[in-house]
Amino acid sequence: YLKYRDIYFDFVMPLHKLYYDIEMRGVKVDFSRRKELTKKYELRQKETHAQLTNLLGYELNSMSAPQVAVCLFKGLKCPHRAAVDNDTIVALLGNNIKDERRVKILNLILDDRRLRKLLGTYLYASLDFDGRMRTSYRIDGTETGRTSTGILKAPRRMEKIGWAFQTITKSGDFGEDLRSILIPDDGMEFAEIDSSQAEARVVALLANDSETLNLFNSGIDVHSFTASKICGIPIESVGKDSAERFLGKRGRHSYNYDIGKRELMLTINSDAKRFHVDLVISEFKASQILKKLDALMPNVRGVFHKEVERILSETRTLETPFGRKRTFFDRWSDKLKKESYAYLPQSTVADNTKRAMLMFKRARPDIDILIESHDSFLVQYPTNQRDTLLPLLRMCMELPIDFKTCSLSRGTLSIPSEIKIGPNWKDLHGVT
Repeated sequence: YLKYRDIYFDFVMPLHKLYYDIEMRGVKVDFSRRKELTKKYELRQKETHAQLTNLLGYELNSMSAPQVAVCLFKGLKCPHRAAVDNDTIVALLGNNIKDERRVKILNLILDDRRLRKLLGTYLYASLDFDGRMRTSYRIDGTETGRTSTGILKAPRRMEKIGWAFQTITKSGDFGEDLRSILIPDDGMEFAEIDSSQAEARVVALLANDSETLNLFNSGIDVHSFTASKICGIPIESVGKDSAERFLGKRGRHSYNYDIGKRELMLTINSDAKRFHVDLVISEFKASQILKKLDALMPNVRGVFHKEVERILSETRTLETPFGRKRTFFDRWSDKLKKESYAYLPQSTVADNTKRAMLMFKRARPDIDILIESHDSFLVQYPTNQRDTLLPLLRMCMELPIDFKTCSLSRGTLSIPSEIKIGPNWKDLHGVT
């Protein structure tokens, strides 16, 4: 009882003030950059829509499900599906549609939807009354303890304003351009600290996978190593931004949480399009990848998944090294098991980031934390304080995590971090 009381008062309750301050501060906006990007993507959306119209011979509203259904299943004779969302179109491209014209049309529908969403959700978004960009944090937004973000709306604001910051990726789907709009206040610079391959490290520890842990500690890029095994090529041939490394990273992450072949196909194909990676795989190819990962990481299923299932069958409750407990009430199913596999790694990494933010804020209450994104957070500080602040950031983020009291009792793990600094949220460069 005392342990959980301490967790509540020393960890959970201070988070309310921490996130309140983050929300209230907001982030400064580069208005000229925002205007420039709006013109750029309005033009691109018009061009994409025109290409789609020319190929079809008529005008299609890509956001209208009935119109798209008629186009796909009657006009293009695609195999009939119950839905016409993006995942359905990605699945058709992966498994069924191969002729050049239909492939181009389906890709243009996806592109048109993404551009419309970019403009409507982000570039046309209203700023707050003081001209700053804000987001709304929900500290109980997920079952894992991860936060979630959303726009501000009634009753907090009279109209919808801001962005959901955590939906803006570092690249792909226009994430880099959007990040370039957010800038530090005058006389300040940004620093973002990011845990390195955090969830994969936690899974390796929970799986007693000493080989993978040794790879992490040796400095070898684990995702490149995974790609070399999946693709049957030397690790030296796997480029940093290559399709092979992308496949290795997405494959390992999916396998850790027991994602099936169809979900893996959808994840890889959808993310490849978002991140502008020239890669499309079929469901059969996804199943082959999973078989190779089975051989590469036998402890993930043989130890990690097996122990989680045993504990669930006995108590239905998992506890993280930070004392966060979750009882799984749903009926026994593959869905429940997949949620349970994800719980310990995702919750642990998210709480490690929160612990680091609380420690940093207690040490430097004068420094603004602006954005939190599960395994990273962004601060702004006077440029002349860089030499003292960056070591403090790293110390807070890399504190050892003791898994002794975790449901899967293990040793300690210190997750390395990377710090990047720069003049906006996009143009950040690493520092040692």
